[in-house]
Amino acid sequence: FAHDTQGSAAWVFVAVQLIVGVPVLGVYADALVFRPQTEAEIGLVFAIFPIYQFIGVLAAYYGVRLWRRES
Repeated sequence: FAHDTQGSAAWVFVAVQLIVGVPVLGVYADALVFRPQTEAEIGLVFAIFPIYQFIGVLAAYYGVRLWRRES
């Protein structure tokens, strides 16, 4: 059987997106709905966490590329 590396890489990328994205959505909900903070604190949440998400997505992208190259 041939190993479907492209399909596997896509699922790994989706899993990493969920691992990175779900906690951030929780922080957004916490900051906006459950425990509303001051405007400065909410602004800090919306300034810092997109950077965290971008780094996570970038790491996942390059990780999947390296994994596909080795397969």
